[in-house]
Amino acid sequence: DSITLKAQLILPVPKTPGETFPVLIYPNSWDCDKWEYLMEQVSIAEAGYITLGYSARGWWGSGGSIDVAGPDDAKDIGMVIDWVLENHNDMVDATQIGMVGISYGAMLSLLGAATDPRVKAVVAMSGPADLFASLYPGGSPSYVWASILVDTAPFAGRPPAYLQTYLQDLLTDKNVSSVAAWARTRSPLYYVRDINKNGAAVMLSNNFEDRLFQPDLAITLYEALRGPKRLDLNQGLHATAELAGFLDVRASYLWGTARQWLDHHLKGISNGADTAPPVSMQLDNSLPKRIHLHHWPEPKVQHRRYILQPRCQDAHGTVAEKGVEAVGSETIPAPPLTCDSDSIKHMRITHMGAGIPIIGEIFQVYTHVPIYCTFALVPRAGALLYYGISFPEGVYLISSPTLTLWVQPSQPRFQLNAYLFAASSDVFGAYPLGVLLCHATHSGWEAKPGQPVKLELKMRALAHHLKPGTQVVLGINTYTQLYAQPSKKDYTVEVLYDDAHVPTLTIPVAPSVSVRSDGLQYSKAPPPALVVMEVSAVSIMMLVLLGALMAYSVVFRKRRWVIRGQSIAGSPPEVPTTSD
Repeated sequence: DSITLKAQLILPVPKTPGETFPVLIYPNSWDCDKWEYLMEQVSIAEAGYITLGYSARGWWGSGGSIDVAGPDDAKDIGMVIDWVLENHNDMVDATQIGMVGISYGAMLSLLGAATDPRVKAVVAMSGPADLFASLYPGGSPSYVWASILVDTAPFAGRPPAYLQTYLQDLLTDKNVSSVAAWARTRSPLYYVRDINKNGAAVMLSNNFEDRLFQPDLAITLYEALRGPKRLDLNQGLHATAELAGFLDVRASYLWGTARQWLDHHLKGISNGADTAPPVSMQLDNSLPKRIHLHHWPEPKVQHRRYILQPRCQDAHGTVAEKGVEAVGSETIPAPPLTCDSDSIKHMRITHMGAGIPIIGEIFQVYTHVPIYCTFALVPRAGALLYYGISFPEGVYLISSPTLTLWVQPSQPRFQLNAYLFAASSDVFGAYPLGVLLCHATHSGWEAKPGQPVKLELKMRALAHHLKPGTQVVLGINTYTQLYAQPSKKDYTVEVLYDDAHVPTLTIPVAPSVSVRSDGLQYSKAPPPALVVMEVSAVSIMMLVLLGALMAYSVVFRKRRWVIRGQSIAGSPPEVPTTSD
């Protein structure tokens, strides 16, 4: 399919005759155009890079249909690199090519590192590690974020018809294996061996409140990489921590760190990028401080395991003191029980959850208004609470807590959600409020009623300084707004506690780690004209997204809308591709 890709090329000014420069390719994010990285391109071109930003196939003015980081996109990446080398051979250092992208652009950048050995360095921000696990975490369809992706695409591009079909399949548990197979071929975790084989230096950046591409999956991808690598986990929603550098209107830790990474691996500059701690995690309650780790997994992290005790006739369950152990090979004996199960009904309103989707995370990160749970309002019939985990000395919670349960649902389809809260005591010594730390979900679609089902719920990764005297509270219910529900019928879920089914909660704890404030890496202000140009372009893209959300899926699933970019006089060059 012979198509044309819209692109913008920004060249540095040579200081000496015959000077050559590394090349950086910037693929667009989902719903965004080639103008997305304009100011970052200009800024880094001034530092001695040839930069090319392009709209991937199917988006805005580029031809073809959206390939979702598939084989056609892989071919396009190679052809874009070919075009730069062929048309600017006198300026290009062909041995030093990198790719930088946010979200979908990160997905394409990692695809380039896997399929084209000429790509030597990558900065992938807010990208997916496992696309299927992101859209279907724990078997729960990611209704909010999956709908946003699929339903906004027709406003900015030409998505294939099967995207809507796949969305409906996930929401109704039909043909899930086909969706999984399609998604896996587009997931960096499934072609990470090719990235390792080609040897690209990879910097990953993800955000703790990203409910689309979760940070724990970014950690898994980081662990699978074998070449030079770096991981920065930040406070923010999907792609929001990168916006400061995206608009280049103030100094940015992430983009400054990315600049150091590229300078070292593409220019050979000795700037400490290879000796700095390779993992950083921004604390959610100590902004702008970060935990800096020289090793991952971090040896100081203790995975403490707790045994859950049933509530029986009490208001809430507890955690047995003797259940506090480091994870090892020994079996932890369960204390004597007065009952061996707890049962909860499926209820939509339990006053406990992960917040209003998107809005809750925005308030939590940017206005410092946490997602709270008022424990006294939680109905006993529809939820479980467990108290008793505290650290008098204060600790750091790092990475992903894990909950292991055995449950008996009353019907084949059910959902179970787990939440971890940090609760401080009031003047009366009670713990009335909890601040959401992390959560996890599981949906069962073919359970056998009356038979125990083992659940392993890996919660979203976190970096939190737990102050002395703070108590950790575990909550469980059957409904959250984030995910599609497997059943509209009433059902119950029974949690088992007998000797054969001992429920445990494992929490990663570090008594002390290296913590310091973010360093601002560069702060040169861009020309005002560029600020106006890119802010206008971004505003248009955001208006398109807002219009799509307001229209919602019911409207535009009946009619296919397409917005196409138009060429104007003096526009940047187009990057042609040849017939596939």
